[in-house]
Amino acid sequence: NMRKTKNRKKELFINMGLLIFVIIIFFSVFEVILRMKEPKPLYNRENEFVFFEYDGILGWKNKPNASGTFYMPDSASFIRINSKGLRDYEHSYGKSSGRTRIQFYGDSFTWGYGVNEEDRYTNVFSDELERYFPDKYEVMNFGVSGYGTDQEYLLLKNEGLKYSPDIAIFAYQNDLWDVSRNKAHGHSRPRFILENNKLKLTNVPVPKRIGNWSIATESIKDNNDISTKIDYFLLSSRVYTFIRNGLLSIGFFRDQIYKINGKYYLYNKTIPVVGNLLIESKNLASKNNATFILVIIPDKSNLMFDYEQVFSNEIEYVADYAEKSGIIVVNMVQDFKKLVNKEDLYFKIDGHFSKRGNEVFGKLLLERLIEIGIIDGKE
Repeated sequence: NMRKTKNRKKELFINMGLLIFVIIIFFSVFEVILRMKEPKPLYNRENEFVFFEYDGILGWKNKPNASGTFYMPDSASFIRINSKGLRDYEHSYGKSSGRTRIQFYGDSFTWGYGVNEEDRYTNVFSDELERYFPDKYEVMNFGVSGYGTDQEYLLLKNEGLKYSPDIAIFAYQNDLWDVSRNKAHGHSRPRFILENNKLKLTNVPVPKRIGNWSIATESIKDNNDISTKIDYFLLSSRVYTFIRNGLLSIGFFRDQIYKINGKYYLYNKTIPVVGNLLIESKNLASKNNATFILVIIPDKSNLMFDYEQVFSNEIEYVADYAEKSGIIVVNMVQDFKKLVNKEDLYFKIDGHFSKRGNEVFGKLLLERLIEIGIIDGKE
């Protein structure tokens, strides 16, 4: 009996070892197949931080008069920064007589990641405005890659108001993760916290970076959260992301995953910070006779799943917080989800708007702003 028990245990261990071996082989082959099916990059990524410079308040900002070609996996685009640090043509602080001045603030989607200046949604928006309402509007782009709501608020306060805007638009695209910390993309940044229900600015002056400024790499060592480290390594596996996306397509599993992510992305702590920043931005605009608008930019993943059923969806939380605070919110997610052809709205490898995505978004946004009466073309 003892010998039989030992033999059974030995067989069990052998079988378990073989099973583990087969599973490893299966997932390794699956990983290779998925990687082979991926679209191949056209270019090696050369970082956009060569077009930025250090700023003690903002962390980084567009570098005045910088220009050159920016390479990312899907495209090569020409970057030109004007003398005042905008990726835009030159604008004077004084307004042209009779023109309504519209400013856009945002991150890389607004800055125009991967596309030429004239192909950005803000330029499409401006061109359409000029076509329908000649000589009535002037559009300015204050977008900076990697910016969160906090940096946009500071940019509006310290620079944007000098131009006496009539309309200030914050284009929101998943800012919570950035706003929740004092470092992003390998660079230090300002951070607001709530103290006695009031915003307090910390990590300013922002520490200067030691080493090569232009490299925007962020070491996983910089983050002490063990769940972040685990997620970082898991997301590098194509098999993991394939299975994860499959689970996200099933309502029950999706809800459970986002309940966990709600804690992971510090929703409870960071949403009130973002909400207060939006309120302060609105108040700043109002004091300067400008209308403040929050525009929600749809992420590529927003088109994959029914986000209205997700427990902790950043976009819905932020939009709801802003609306309850009396802020005009234009949520463009549903507009994109209703489109018949969604395939080429985003770059295949990178998650930003493609040239067509920018064009569609710019035109749809103008339609929405006309619809709610922000744009009317009247004197």
